[in-house]
Amino acid sequence: MSGQTGIVRTRRRDRRRKLLSDSDFGPEAVQSLQKVQQRTIWSLFIASTVFSTAFEASQTMPVPQLPCPTSKCSRDTGQWLPYPQSGQSVVFHPDCFFETACLLFTDAAVINDLVSSVESKRDFPLLKAKIDVVHKRLMTWFEGMPACLQIDGAACPHTITLQ
Repeated sequence: MSGQTGIVRTRRRDRRRKLLSDSDFGPEAVQSLQKVQQRTIWSLFIASTVFSTAFEASQTMPVPQLPCPTSKCSRDTGQWLPYPQSGQSVVFHPDCFFETACLLFTDAAVINDLVSSVESKRDFPLLKAKIDVVHKRLMTWFEGMPACLQIDGAACPHTITLQ
């Protein structure tokens, strides 16, 4: 029985590989699918971190092995209007926001792990030293944000969320 199960799994895996390497798909389509996969995994990580922190639980998902999505300020721009209040529209870069959120939630996951870890609670000096390292990164985090996200005097959804 287990031999047949292994054959079925191998066939499924081969079909998935063939799908992504099929000549019907161009390199742009494969790259687009990889970007969707990367963003989905990082989005799940962010949601997991929010859940774990809100319920004061251990981190349920480790930091993704895929690299954090990177952005270029010159593309994927949009306009944000402060509805329901009237106001001036603001340029919004969702890719820049997503990259910055991934980096921020990586630090949040580290802090959550440290605070919820039983071992860390036993060794308070070690816990404090590790939290101090992350705290230093968070204190300079705003300075490292892309310029398009550093908006003074405007209530933008991305600046509100990241603040």
